[in-house]
Amino acid sequence: MNPAFWEVWNLVFPDGLTCMACEGDAEDGKALCPACRADFEAWDGEGEALWVYGGTAEKLVKKLKYAGQTAIARVIGYAMAEYIQQNHITADALVPVPMAFFRRWRRGYNQAQLIAQALSHYSGIPCLPRALVRRHRAAPQASLGRAARLQNLQGALRPGPQKVAGLRVLLIDEVYTTGATAAACSRVLKSAGCTQVRALTACRVPAPGLQDKP
Repeated sequence: MNPAFWEVWNLVFPDGLTCMACEGDAEDGKALCPACRADFEAWDGEGEALWVYGGTAEKLVKKLKYAGQTAIARVIGYAMAEYIQQNHITADALVPVPMAFFRRWRRGYNQAQLIAQALSHYSGIPCLPRALVRRHRAAPQASLGRAARLQNLQGALRPGPQKVAGLRVLLIDEVYTTGATAAACSRVLKSAGCTQVRALTACRVPAPGLQDKP
């Protein structure tokens, strides 16, 4: 990570005394302890993902999803903005992977949408959070393999009121596991007329058997 990333991190989490990842002592008022910071900086992006799902990155994603620490989305959004600039990724719109209404109501937010909105802020690419919607609440994906995930998502998504016809879309999510969710979203977006769909996630699960989603 370049110095600008850590400048944004420390603006989002000023004067932190506790490490955001391991909850140990964060030295010098930083949001990560030295060990977690070194761990976080060690990973290179794999495919269309910023980090491998594990270690510090996994802890931060879980805190974003389950502990209500939504400011982490702003840091991920900034890192994604750096990533797409460095890798010359172009898009006309950002579309977050949608959540079912009940799951979003229970959590209070859609973490993919928060990341997409932060990325939109830093990149200038419009965010279309209503381009995709969930028809119904699908079963949790975590215990399912790729084939079962695809079956689970069949009919669960539909185009939303925000139009994507003629647009190149960057699909945003927090974790990529089997690609089933990205594939299902891509089919629906292309059926609505978008010309290209690429997926970008915060983390990618590196091997079968590691689970990412509740």
